[in-house]
Amino acid sequence: MTKHTNRTRSRVFVIIAILVVGYIIFDRMMEKYEQSVLVGESPKSIILKQIAEKEKIKVLPEWKLHNLSGGVFESSYLKGDVALITFWSSACGVCRSELPLLKELDAQYKDKGFKIVGIALDDHDDDDLRAFVMGEKINYIVLRGDRKVTKAFGEIDVVPQSFLVDRKGNVIKYFLGKIDPKEIRSLIELAL
Repeated sequence: MTKHTNRTRSRVFVIIAILVVGYIIFDRMMEKYEQSVLVGESPKSIILKQIAEKEKIKVLPEWKLHNLSGGVFESSYLKGDVALITFWSSACGVCRSELPLLKELDAQYKDKGFKIVGIALDDHDDDDLRAFVMGEKINYIVLRGDRKVTKAFGEIDVVPQSFLVDRKGNVIKYFLGKIDPKEIRSLIELAL
């Protein structure tokens, strides 16, 4: 066999592996929705129910997570501040497109008692996530998310999702998907 043949076989194997993994992921996602469809619910109604459940969260849940340096950050550290807690992933295109807005909000309001906490739901190890954060020059708090915290916030299964919290820990606004810049600025200024 030639080098070219081995290289071609390797590429074909990689393509097949990617397709199989993609199919497995797709199949698992559809399984979740099919269970609901079997009892007569449409995917749209499922999403609307999930949004309604998250909008019932009126107070910031208590949680503890690790930062990228190995230290612990607790939700109680946010008391007295207006905070935006955002669940994201470096693999999420919408999340990455939102980074400039979040960095801008942090720079604009951090001296007035505003904090952003990005809870990363990445599968990457801490070194890769740390490299991403440094490469993107993320200037706000980034924590490593876990199952416990996603459950406390009403089952975070899609990113980005964000919660704006006032100084007393009350949830002012829940965002599913990309945050509207005008709306978030208006809400932050009212809360400050």
